[in-house]
Amino acid sequence: MPYITSVERFGIEKGIEKGSHATLRALVRNAKEQGLTDEMIGRIAGLDASMVQKILRNEPVDLPLHLLNTADFRASGPEAR
Repeated sequence: MPYITSVERFGIEKGIEKGSHATLRALVRNAKEQGLTDEMIGRIAGLDASMVQKILRNEPVDLPLHLLNTADFRASGPEAR
């Protein structure tokens, strides 16, 4: 069973967060290209319309924590095995 230091865990969680952010941005852009309204995209992605508009304008956005949940990583980590 490999040991993961707290620094490694932090790095992995930051990577997951960055990947989640990129995935959400891609989802918002693709949905807009398909003709969905900002409100519809927000409901699907769990964002408000202003955050959707910021993503579409390529502005920085702080994502809600529930969208960056790293609990899945923690639950599947070496300690859980």
